Amino acid sequence: MNAKSVLKEIELNKLVLDVKNPRFSELYSGSEDESDLITYLLYSESAKEIVKGIV
Repeated sequence: MNAKSVLKEIELNKLVLDVKNPRFSELYSGSEDESDLITYLLYSESAKEIVKGIV
């Protein structure tokens, strides 16, 4: 079965990062608070590249 993707615009303030996302588990092992993950990504990882990937 081929599911088609649907482009949907949402407000930026409605985006959330899942701290339990397996992609983050390789990078981040801090608290389960989304703001802590955001701080980590901003200061320890290439946050600009992450944002480009989301866009």
